[in-house]
Amino acid sequence: MIRIKKIVFDVLKPHRPTGLEFASAIAERCPGSVVNLNVEAVDQNTESVLLRVEGESLDFDTISNTILELGGSIHSVDEVEVIHLPDSSVAE
Repeated sequence: MIRIKKIVFDVLKPHRPTGLEFASAIAERCPGSVVNLNVEAVDQNTESVLLRVEGESLDFDTISNTILELGGSIHSVDEVEVIHLPDSSVAE
Protein backbone atom coordinates (compact mmCIF):
# COMPACT_ATOMS: atom_id res chain seq x y z
CA MET A 1 0.00 0.00 0.00
CA ILE A 2 1.30 3.44 -0.94
CA ARG A 3 0.67 6.33 1.47
CA ILE A 4 1.32 10.00 0.87
CA LYS A 5 3.19 11.43 3.87
CA LYS A 6 3.98 14.94 2.57
CA ILE A 7 2.97 17.06 -0.39
CA VAL A 8 3.95 20.63 -1.29
CA PHE A 9 1.78 22.66 -3.66
CA ASP A 10 2.56 25.95 -5.41
CA VAL A 11 -0.83 27.68 -5.26
CA LEU A 12 -2.26 30.96 -6.52
CA LYS A 13 -5.06 32.07 -4.18
CA PRO A 14 -7.21 35.16 -3.73
CA HIS A 15 -6.56 37.39 -0.68
CA ARG A 16 -9.75 36.00 0.88
CA PRO A 17 -9.84 33.53 2.49
CA THR A 18 -6.77 34.57 4.48
CA GLY A 19 -3.77 32.27 4.73
CA LEU A 20 -4.90 31.15 8.18
CA GLU A 21 -8.43 30.39 6.96
CA PHE A 22 -7.05 28.61 3.88
CA ALA A 23 -4.66 26.40 5.87
CA SER A 24 -7.29 25.73 8.56
CA ALA A 25 -9.85 24.58 5.98
CA ILE A 26 -7.37 22.05 4.60
CA ALA A 27 -6.41 20.85 8.09
CA GLU A 28 -10.10 20.33 8.94
CA ARG A 29 -10.48 17.98 5.97
CA CYS A 30 -7.25 16.09 6.69
CA PRO A 31 -7.49 14.95 10.34
CA GLY A 32 -4.11 14.49 12.00
CA SER A 33 -2.30 16.54 9.37
CA VAL A 34 0.09 19.46 9.78
CA VAL A 35 -0.49 22.30 7.30
CA ASN A 36 2.05 25.03 6.62
CA LEU A 37 1.38 27.96 4.28
CA ASN A 38 4.14 30.38 3.20
CA VAL A 39 3.29 33.48 1.17
CA GLU A 40 5.84 33.83 -1.65
CA ALA A 41 4.40 36.83 -3.53
CA VAL A 42 1.46 39.22 -3.31
CA ASP A 43 -0.19 41.31 -6.01
CA GLN A 44 -3.35 43.39 -6.12
CA ASN A 45 -5.81 40.47 -6.20
CA THR A 46 -3.90 37.28 -5.42
CA GLU A 47 -1.16 35.62 -3.40
CA SER A 48 1.31 32.97 -4.52
CA VAL A 49 1.79 30.51 -1.68
CA LEU A 50 3.64 27.30 -0.95
CA LEU A 51 1.30 24.94 0.84
CA ARG A 52 2.91 22.02 2.69
CA VAL A 53 0.69 19.26 4.09
CA GLU A 54 2.15 16.43 6.17
CA GLY A 55 0.44 13.44 7.76
CA GLU A 56 0.36 9.67 8.02
CA SER A 57 -1.91 9.05 5.03
CA LEU A 58 -2.93 12.10 2.99
CA ASP A 59 -5.64 12.07 0.33
CA PHE A 60 -4.44 14.03 -2.71
CA ASP A 61 -7.94 14.48 -4.13
CA THR A 62 -9.32 15.85 -0.86
CA ILE A 63 -6.52 18.41 -0.61
CA SER A 64 -6.61 19.48 -4.26
CA ASN A 65 -10.42 19.75 -4.29
CA THR A 66 -10.33 21.87 -1.13
CA ILE A 67 -7.79 24.21 -2.73
CA LEU A 68 -10.09 24.63 -5.74
CA GLU A 69 -13.20 25.12 -3.57
CA LEU A 70 -11.39 27.92 -1.72
CA GLY A 71 -10.73 29.72 -5.01
CA GLY A 72 -7.13 28.57 -5.38
CA SER A 73 -5.37 27.34 -8.48
CA ILE A 74 -2.65 24.68 -8.29
CA HIS A 75 0.40 25.76 -10.31
CA SER A 76 2.47 22.70 -9.49
CA VAL A 77 3.22 19.95 -7.02
CA ASP A 78 6.76 20.79 -5.93
CA GLU A 79 7.50 17.98 -3.49
CA VAL A 80 5.99 14.63 -2.56
CA GLU A 81 6.96 12.06 0.04
CA VAL A 82 5.37 8.63 -0.14
CA ILE A 83 5.90 5.40 1.74
CA HIS A 84 5.23 1.86 0.61
CA LEU A 85 3.85 -0.32 3.38
CA PRO A 86 3.52 -4.07 2.95
CA ASP A 87 -0.05 -5.26 2.65
CA SER A 88 -0.88 -6.60 6.12
CA SER A 89 -3.53 -8.94 4.70
CA VAL A 90 -0.91 -10.99 2.83
CA ALA A 91 0.55 -13.88 4.85
CA GLU A 92 4.34 -14.00 4.92
